[in-house]
Amino acid sequence: MKSETYLEKILKLRENDTVKVITGVRGVGKTTLLAMLERTLKAEGVPSWQIIAMDFDAMQNDEIRDFHQLYDSVYERIQGVPHAYLLLDEVHRVEGWEKAVNAFFVGAPVDVYVTGSHAGILSEDFTKLMAGRYEEFRMFPQTFRTYLEACPDAVEEDRDFIFPRYLKFGGLPVSVALAEKQELLPVMLQGIYNTALMRDVVQRYAVRDPALMDSMARFLAGTVGKPVSAKRLNDYLVSVGRKTTGYTMDNYLQMLTESNLFCRARRYDIRGKAHLNGSEKFYMADIGLSNMLRGYQDLEDGPLLENVVYLELRRRGFSVSVGKLGSMEVDFVAVNAEGRRIYYHVEPSLQDAGVRKKALRPLKSIPDQYEKVILSMDRSDVRDFDGIRNLNIVDFLMGE
Repeated sequence: MKSETYLEKILKLRENDTVKVITGVRGVGKTTLLAMLERTLKAEGVPSWQIIAMDFDAMQNDEIRDFHQLYDSVYERIQGVPHAYLLLDEVHRVEGWEKAVNAFFVGAPVDVYVTGSHAGILSEDFTKLMAGRYEEFRMFPQTFRTYLEACPDAVEEDRDFIFPRYLKFGGLPVSVALAEKQELLPVMLQGIYNTALMRDVVQRYAVRDPALMDSMARFLAGTVGKPVSAKRLNDYLVSVGRKTTGYTMDNYLQMLTESNLFCRARRYDIRGKAHLNGSEKFYMADIGLSNMLRGYQDLEDGPLLENVVYLELRRRGFSVSVGKLGSMEVDFVAVNAEGRRIYYHVEPSLQDAGVRKKALRPLKSIPDQYEKVILSMDRSDVRDFDGIRNLNIVDFLMGE
């Protein structure tokens, strides 16, 4: 079964009296999605004057910086219009934008679609004003299946050959578009990172020390799959000549996750059935950005594979935590909206008997009967280990 595209998903909620909120890291394709929506509406016969598309990263909209200006600008264009489609790109750059959107809902027949690279778009003010009248669509980098389909002349049989390239450059649209021009990708990815850091973190929060923020982002990119403690982070910052306080580190970590550059995975006590504080893991929104920050050095398969699996689970609608079972760890505890739970453990290879035994031990020790899966890069006829499903990671990514 083919997965629904983001466009298909948002079109299902067309004209249903909700704000469609599209979120995701810079460069993931939110602007392109709005452009596709606009083209679809026009192809279905919606006249141009019923579609109001505004990009708040564009110079022509630079003077619109608060909700009064936004309201006045849109209000003039919807007078006498029987139904309008409002497409607002990077709307979080407009202070108090949610007040204007709420006013449109009260006073005019509009269908509203907004995007934001910052998690703050779903602010407390917005959620209170809209009182449940919104739907979020979180965009993630493209799946490996989509990446493979976009590669010129590639067929499904090429997937094991092409996967290392995906693992190195990630799934942002620019990496797909320049799949055959890899020499250009480091510069392009650097530009996306710089824009995300400056606009969605430094400018938004008026960060006093951008260099410290950059150092922290590079630390997180280099420690994917490893617990991040305050001491470990502080030791790294001291080693690169950056000194700060615990309070500042906590604030900066929060800013980096709210910018959607990083995702935070909390620890979950499997026996105690509760989340734990401290030593969380951070996964980057795109592995290509992560590798770029590390200068394409130390590209160990384990952390990269873990990051890819984390993003795939999030893309499929799971909330994802890091499982703790005494002194043992299960890479991911994935739970979907219906309460379905699956435990995942990622290991580059299970060919070595000792490695296989160590990797399977935490999964075998889980006291409940939820599904358990171990993922590796191996190609094997063995489908399970004592009831634990054994899957190849590439096959898993090609699935639904």
